[in-house]
Amino acid sequence: MAGMLRCWDDYQDPINSIHRPAQMGPLWLQAHQMSGMPLDAGIWTEDQPSSSWPACLMVKAAEFQSPMAAELILRRLREAVMTERRNITREAVLNEIIDACAAARPDVVDPQRLRHDMDGDDARTNFMDDVKNARFRQIGRFPALVIRRPRTAGTLIIGWRPFDILLKAVTEVAPELGGGRRPGDADAYLAFWPHLTKPELELALGAES
Repeated sequence: MAGMLRCWDDYQDPINSIHRPAQMGPLWLQAHQMSGMPLDAGIWTEDQPSSSWPACLMVKAAEFQSPMAAELILRRLREAVMTERRNITREAVLNEIIDACAAARPDVVDPQRLRHDMDGDDARTNFMDDVKNARFRQIGRFPALVIRRPRTAGTLIIGWRPFDILLKAVTEVAPELGGGRRPGDADAYLAFWPHLTKPELELALGAES
């Protein structure tokens, strides 16, 4: 979690000429066309998030519970801001997301512990370590994915890439993983990821779009 947007006062993307919130909308429309994923650019003209840091901190706090807890929280944050026009800078929105994840998966997400950890120093320290690591790697554009083994530099992928390219990068770093796994049952997969989009489900099942 590299904290893409600390605040708009010091944010700039010279490649895409983005310096203020309203300029983010056209980039989202372009990302929608490239990826086929639903993106509601209206948030950038209605109730723009002023920072991504509170959401990043929440994901880092969830990591203390389990990788799955962090993944569930991250997924729900993305859905909220990208498809529901919800400002994930707002504390009320973050609390609603915590409660929703805990209600859906009480075996995975402990809401009280998550709120406690969000206010603690450990989550903030881990988040700032991520931010420093991104700066060390000179990562200035997102999404950015580092695939590596312990004590290796790894492979850095920046920007949207098709699934096949991502899978190839993973297998080059860890060939023992093979060609990846696919869920055998669509209903079970949807039960675990209830807001899964059609393109995601087709890709996961290996079906043609």
